[in-house]
Amino acid sequence: MMMKKHIDTIKNDLELFRDLIDRSNDAIFVNDPQSGRFTFVNEKACASLGYDRHELLEMGVMDIEATLPDNFSWQEHVNEVRQRRYLTFEGIQKRKDGVKFPVEVNISFVAMSTREYMVAVVRDVTERRRAENSLREREMQLAESQRIAHLGSWEHNPLKGDIFWSDELFRMLGLDPAKDRADFGTFFARIHPDDQPVLKAAIEKSLREKKPYEVEYRVVIPGEPIKIIRARADLVHDSNGVLSVLRGTAQDITEQKQAEEKIRQSEERYRSLFEDSPISLWEEDFSDLQEHLNTLRSSGITDFRAYFADYPEEVHKCLGMIKIISVNKATLALYEALDQATLLRDLSQVFTIQSFESFRDILIALAEGIQIYECEAVNQTLKGRTINVLLRWSLLSGTVQGCRALISIVDITERKSAEAERMILEAQLLQAQKLESVGRLAGGVAHDFNNMLSVILGYAELIKHRLPEGDPLSKDVEEIQKAAIRSRDITRQLLAFSRQQIIE
Repeated sequence: MMMKKHIDTIKNDLELFRDLIDRSNDAIFVNDPQSGRFTFVNEKACASLGYDRHELLEMGVMDIEATLPDNFSWQEHVNEVRQRRYLTFEGIQKRKDGVKFPVEVNISFVAMSTREYMVAVVRDVTERRRAENSLREREMQLAESQRIAHLGSWEHNPLKGDIFWSDELFRMLGLDPAKDRADFGTFFARIHPDDQPVLKAAIEKSLREKKPYEVEYRVVIPGEPIKIIRARADLVHDSNGVLSVLRGTAQDITEQKQAEEKIRQSEERYRSLFEDSPISLWEEDFSDLQEHLNTLRSSGITDFRAYFADYPEEVHKCLGMIKIISVNKATLALYEALDQATLLRDLSQVFTIQSFESFRDILIALAEGIQIYECEAVNQTLKGRTINVLLRWSLLSGTVQGCRALISIVDITERKSAEAERMILEAQLLQAQKLESVGRLAGGVAHDFNNMLSVILGYAELIKHRLPEGDPLSKDVEEIQKAAIRSRDITRQLLAFSRQQIIE
C-alpha cells in the first residue's frame, strides 16, 4: 500500500514536472548522448520549429542545426559537454519550412543511475539580435553624427573610477581610441596652460554648487593648429545626494569661432565704411512692414500702386512700421542734427509732403519685389533749410537679423540750383537768338525799303523841278516827299533795332 502511494506520488510529480516544462517560454530538448536523437521535447520546441512532437522525437540535433561545421563530430561534442557539465553557445536552427533563426543554447549533462541525458534549453534570440543590430546601428549613427558635428561625449563614475570617452573625443584631443586610454592626466595635458585654471575652476564650482557648467578652452596638439572647444557637463546624484555620474559633451567650435571672427571683422569694416562715408546713410529694419505686405498679398491685393492711391492712410501706417536702426555722421551733418535721437524724434519735420510721395513709390517698389529703387525728394533740415536729395533704397541681402535696407541720400540742392540757373540762361539765350533773327530780318527789310524810298525821293525831286512855279501839283509832290522822308526815318529805327546803325 505504501509502495503504491509512493509510486502515485512520483507519477504526480512527473506529470507536474512535464507540465511545467511544457509551459516554459524556452524550447527544451532532451537528447540521448549515444544517438543524438531527441527523447523528449516540450511544446515550445514544437512551436518554434514547426514540427509536432511525434515528428521531433524521430529526429535529432543534426536535423535542426543549420550551422554545424563539415568536420563536426557528435561524439566529441558529447565528450566536451560531459567533461564541462555545462555549455553555452549561439547557433542557427532551421524550421520545418526551411526558415533559419538565431538561438542561444544552454546544454547540461545529466547522469542518472542507469542512463545519461543531454538537456538543451534553447531560446530564440531573433528579437534580441534585431535589437542588438538596431542598437549597433544607432551607435554607429551616433558616432558618425558626432564626427560630423565635431561633438565628443564623456562620462565619469567617481564611485567606480570608470572614465568613458567617445571615439570623437579621442580624435578631438589628437588621440587614438584604439591605443590611448581615457585619463584625466592625458586630458589636461592637451589643455592650453592659460585655460587650465579656468576649466578647473568651472569644475570645482560645479561640484561645489551641484550645478552644470559650460566653459570654453583651447586644445593644443603638437603639429596641429590650436582648437577651441566648448564643453558642457551635468552632474547626477543619487537619492542620498552623493555624486554618482558626471557626464558631458565637448564640441570643436574652431570653425565656428573663425567664422564669427570673419563676420565680426566684416561688420567692423562695414560699420567703419558706414560711419565714415561722406554720403548720408540710413540703415533700417522693415521686417514688420514685409510681414504686413505679405498679409496684404495673401488677402488678394496685387496692384499696390492703385491700393496706396485709394488708401493714402495705409502709406502712413506702413511708414510707421519701418524702424530706423542707425544713421551715420554725414546724415547728422546733412540734416543739421545734433545726434541720432534728435533726428529720429523730429523725422516729421525732415520729410515733407514731397517726401511722402517718394516713400509711397518706395513702398510700391518693395511690394513688387524690386530690390533697388532710386528717386528724388525734397527734405528739410532741422534748422528749416529746404534741400533737394537723391534717395536710393537698397535691400541688404544675406542679413541674419531680418529684412534690412540701406538708404543713401545725396544732397543735390546745388545741382538743382545750377540746373535751374542753366534753364534760365538757356531761355535767355534762346530769346536772344530769336531777337537776333528778327533783327537780321528787320535789317534786310530796312535796306530794301530804304533803296525803294531813295528811288521815290529821287523821282519826286525830278518832278518837283520840272513843274512850273505855282503849279498845283507841286503840293502833291511835296506830300510824297514828306511821306518818303518819314518812311526813311522808320527804316533808320529798324536798322538801329538790327544793331546795324548807332542810335542817337
